[in-house]
Amino acid sequence: MKASQDFWYAVGAFLAGLVAAFMGGRKAGQRQRQELPPPATPTLEPPPAADGPAVIENDVDPVAGDQPGRWFSWRELDRFDEAPAPVRAELRRLVREVLDPLRDEVRRPVHVTLNGGFNGPSTDAWYKQQGRTLRSSGSYHRKGQAADIVVDGMRPQDVADLLRKMRAEGKVNFGPARPYKAEGYTHVDLGPERSW
Repeated sequence: MKASQDFWYAVGAFLAGLVAAFMGGRKAGQRQRQELPPPATPTLEPPPAADGPAVIENDVDPVAGDQPGRWFSWRELDRFDEAPAPVRAELRRLVREVLDPLRDEVRRPVHVTLNGGFNGPSTDAWYKQQGRTLRSSGSYHRKGQAADIVVDGMRPQDVADLLRKMRAEGKVNFGPARPYKAEGYTHVDLGPERSW
């Protein structure tokens, strides 16, 4: 009987040691203090390309202060260069006529890609640094009349189709909506309807 008690005592001690090791040296029933990660700070560095186009989060309602619309900030639209007043007026029109109505329709975040809003000299420098082709001087991005967008949970083709449907119903006012499937975004601008 004594041998059996010693055996079970040893098993209990062994299991208690395993539990203690598993719990990081804490005693049973003792809670570990959880360390919260520091708050995320936005950065201008794009995330890995495998996850699709780089975007900066800005799903805030209502946007306070001098902002181009309910759902979008200047930081998204003229990220590298502060757009001049006439260009900002066009960006406001783009948000009012296309981006805010789209966000209201889909009821989910709509993001402007990292370099998908106004493109000025600093954006050109970023393109050169990345070894990419610069946008032409006639680009609607340079006029503040274009955005490259990503809608959470939607493919670029679905976004373009929805925008065309909304235009046919009179809910938005814009020119073309072109999906860039490989890049993972949809281009929309205020220019005339056209094919590339």
